[in-house]
Amino acid sequence: MIELSSNLLLVAFLFYIAAMVVFSLSLFHENNENQKKGKTWGWTGFGLALTGFLSQLSYFITRWYVAGHAPVSNMFEYTTFLGMTIVFAFLILYIISVALHK
Repeated sequence: MIELSSNLLLVAFLFYIAAMVVFSLSLFHENNENQKKGKTWGWTGFGLALTGFLSQLSYFITRWYVAGHAPVSNMFEYTTFLGMTIVFAFLILYIISVALHK
């Protein structure tokens, strides 16, 4: 189970890197003439970030199950929890910003 949780955290990290690259592409396209393509890249980046968040959430739940308590007892666990909450806040803010710009 511990190896599964480590793999889930690694997968989340890779999805976050991919989302960063895709969001960078969306910024490039939104500043150019093709804004529709930028929105498509933005939603693709959102999907990658959401997948990474779900993977990290799975890591958190698995780690909680193995440890028997919420995994915020040392600096590593606390930092991963903090990162997860920051990504969650970003996902909510992205949805709100898209809804306001329609």
